[in-house]
Amino acid sequence: MSPVQLRAVGRHRRPTTSRVPHLAATAALSGTLVLAGVGPVDAHDVVNASAAAEPSLRYDSSGTAVTVLQQRLGVRSTGWFGPETRAAVRRLQDAKGLTATGVVDRDTWRALNGRGAASRAARNRPDAARASRSGERTSLAELVLAEAARHAGKPYSYGATGPGSFDCSGFTGYVFRRVGVDLPRSSQDQRDAVPRISSENARPGDLMFSHDSSGHVFHVAIYAGDGKIWDSPRTGETVAKRTIWTQRYSFGRPKEYR
Repeated sequence: MSPVQLRAVGRHRRPTTSRVPHLAATAALSGTLVLAGVGPVDAHDVVNASAAAEPSLRYDSSGTAVTVLQQRLGVRSTGWFGPETRAAVRRLQDAKGLTATGVVDRDTWRALNGRGAASRAARNRPDAARASRSGERTSLAELVLAEAARHAGKPYSYGATGPGSFDCSGFTGYVFRRVGVDLPRSSQDQRDAVPRISSENARPGDLMFSHDSSGHVFHVAIYAGDGKIWDSPRTGETVAKRTIWTQRYSFGRPKEYR
């Protein structure tokens, strides 16, 4: 099998030539896949098999399961999980009453097959909508904190964006990207990109920005609650959960939490 060829588009990568393993051609309108060495196969059978295996798919995943996912979502079948696919996944999750993370998990596969999803009518009830929004915020925050903890002990390195080492904004950007939320590269740009919230309303999973006396942002971290943060602070330090160590700071909450 020839290797997938990639090229950079801004900060995103996508295959310029899609050679998905064992996939010879796709007939999108008929719902039939033609698999090399097998022949025509109904796309619904393939996605059912994929769902049974429950492969976890997220931004930058690639392969046959991604192609099947794209077929079912009605987006371009490239075999690469890029921004277009992630947006379509979020729309599906929102429509089915799931947390709109953009990450394809077991519940998302079930929703693709029409099982286990809440109805849109039920979600349109005010009480259900409020519960859904509250649940989405909590779930995304928990995912962020869990992902941050996975990288404990990794070293600080200026300009590094992971996964082996990080600078401060490289760490926050990587963590949020892993749960389906895109952030700009620098700490100042991240500050500018997310809505500001008061310290009184800050919750675990929010972003915390450190400022100098002029208001310039020089550091970003993930708020962990109780005066603690997850961050990658400086040369010689590692990713860790530590006490807030700056005097001037503000909080921001990505719009995906709302």
